[in-house]
Formats: sequence, C-alpha cells, structure tokens
Amino acid sequence: MFDWLRMPRLSRPSRRLLNYAFVWVPIVFLFFWKLESLTPGLSTNEIVTRQASGSLSNIFHNPTNAPFKLLEYGILHISHSPWALRGMASAISVIFIFCFWRVAVDWFGRFVGALSTLLFASTTWLSVDGRLADGNNWLLAPIGILALFLWLRRTEHKFVANILFWLSLGLAAYVPGLLWLELVGIFIARKRLIVIIRELRTLKTLPGPLVYIATIVPLAWSLVGNWRNIKPLLLIPNHFNNWLTSLKDVGHAGLALVWQSPVHLPYLVGRWPMLSIMQVILAVFGITVMWERARRIAFGILVVLLLAVVGAGLNQAWWLLFLGLPSLTVLEAAGLRHLYLEWRTIFPRNPLAQSLATIVLLALIGSQLALAGYYSLSTWPNLDTTRSSYVIK
Repeated sequence: MFDWLRMPRLSRPSRRLLNYAFVWVPIVFLFFWKLESLTPGLSTNEIVTRQASGSLSNIFHNPTNAPFKLLEYGILHISHSPWALRGMASAISVIFIFCFWRVAVDWFGRFVGALSTLLFASTTWLSVDGRLADGNNWLLAPIGILALFLWLRRTEHKFVANILFWLSLGLAAYVPGLLWLELVGIFIARKRLIVIIRELRTLKTLPGPLVYIATIVPLAWSLVGNWRNIKPLLLIPNHFNNWLTSLKDVGHAGLALVWQSPVHLPYLVGRWPMLSIMQVILAVFGITVMWERARRIAFGILVVLLLAVVGAGLNQAWWLLFLGLPSLTVLEAAGLRHLYLEWRTIFPRNPLAQSLATIVLLALIGSQLALAGYYSLSTWPNLDTTRSSYVIK
C-alpha cells in the first residue's frame, strides 16, 4: 500500500556521491563563503596570532598552539591577506569536521553520522570562530586523534597509520589541555593500544614513537628555557583567585555551554551559548544512552567536558570550551541515533512512519544549519561590535 513512499534504489556510487554532497556542500559553503569580505578587517586576536607566528623564534619562545602558528608562518611567506590566513583556518576546521564524520559514521552509521556531522559544523560558536585565524579551532584536535586511532585499528596500511597517529599525539602536546587528555586516553584505551602494538613488527612500530619524540623535542627545549610555558598547556592559570570566585567562574563556563556566555566574546551575538536548545536535548538523551550501553566511552567524554569547563573557568578563557565541543557532539549523535532507532522500533514495517522520522530529523538538522548560516554569515558580521572590532588590516 505504501510502496510509493519507499526511496528509489540508487547505485552504490550514486548513493555515495549523494551522501558526500549532502554533508560537504553546506559545510564548505558555511566555512569559506566571503572569508575576506564578511568583516572590514582582522580582529585583535587574529593580529596577535599573526605576530606570534611571524618568526620561528617567536613560535619557539611561545609554543602554545605551535602547529597552527607554523602553518600560519608558512602562509605569511606567501600572502598576508585575510583570505589566506582565514582560508587556512577554515581548512583546518573542515579537516577536523571530516575527522568527526569518520568517527560518527564508524560509531553510529552513515545516516546518523552525516546528520551529526552537520550538527557539529553548524554549532554557532564554531561556525564563526572556525573561520577566524586565531588558532582556537586547534582545540578540536582530540577528534583528529580519535579518528586516527580508529583508522589504525582497522586499516591495512599500519605503517602509515602508526606514524600519523603518533605524529598527532606529538602535535597535540602543543595544544592547551591536550597533554591531560593524552594521559586519560592512553589509560582508557591501554588494552587496545597494547594489542595494536603487539600486532605490529618492531620495524613497523618503532618509527611511530620516534616521530612522537622528535615532535615534542622542541617543546621540551622551549620549556627548559622558560618553564612557565607549561602553564597554558596544562591549563594552569597565572594567578589563582579565591576558591569561591574560582567556583563561580567554573559554573559560568558550564552555563556558557547551554545558557549564556558570562561575557560578550568577539565571535558571539550578544552572550549566545555554545549549544542550541535542540543540541542540548540531544546531548541529554545521548549521555543517558551511552552511560547505559557504553559507560567507558561516556566516562571519557565526561572527563573531557570537565577538563574543558574547569580549564575555561579557572583561566577565564572561555574559548577553551572548544576543547569539549567534539565530545558534546558525540553525545548529540548518540541521542539522535537513539531517537531514530526507537522510532523505527515502534513502527518497524510502516514506511510512512519511517519516512516521517527521516523527514523530521532532516528538518531538525536543516533548521540548525539555517540558524548557523543566519548567525555567522548575516547577523554576526553586521553587529556594531563586530564592525568596530574587526577593522585591522
């Protein structure tokens, strides 16, 4: 009776091409449209980052976010234009979004993986700051490490995957907070890491740790010259407030995820929170499901979120909340998959109900994309505060 509601059968290459277009066309548009002309100029933070990337000596003496600074150092030898600097930043954001897509498809399937990737990319904070050349998007690096770890487990190209995985761990050491996450990740995945190492011959295994050591040698050398450089990497504030003020700041950081930012930030409209109401609801569903069915992963996600919130609060550096964004979106993906499967369980043989579920989910993700596009490409650049802040050439 309802056969006309079933989707027409497409060839496998056509389905793959359609899936790629569905995910990546809006993402590329969101992160590359009018990179240079959307604002009159660069912000103070972008200029500070550009100056810090101006020479290898500057990068060595301030190694925080050194991978981003090295890339910008190379770009500056080609062009100083805002498009070049922001284009590199947008490309980095898209690479991390691609890594999230690979993880989400691996864990939640193609359909939910595609929808959750669009949720990740359309997070309002990321849709603005992910386009800016301030280096904050490098805090998304944990999802890159996780994607390489999953690839290392399954690929036949173990040698290349092993080197890239250890290289990502070495580069992550330069990103604020990621040294803590590396320790937590190694503890959580210790058994799988041991199995992977045992499966590889010594000739294939050895280059990975050697690459890691070579990557962190400049950091160690910099810390010998000035041990205070370790503070931002470990999220240690320069000055500690009293415990009550610190507790309030941590609370404000937590509220910035779901309610409102404690202060106006250059990439916000007013004091807009990181997550929309829909994202918050999906994340609540997700943590409930994952705590029941994948407690170890849920525990790791909560540890990452706690680190991001505490680090942002103690340092009053609200951009550090980007550290927890991939984990939050994993929870949203889990909640999305739970709702989708529950609906299909209730109506297992009714194509009308199943098609309705698909349409509703597509409409929800479409509304989030529309919000992100309107927020980042229309509302934010036309604010008086934006026009007055982004004026430096």
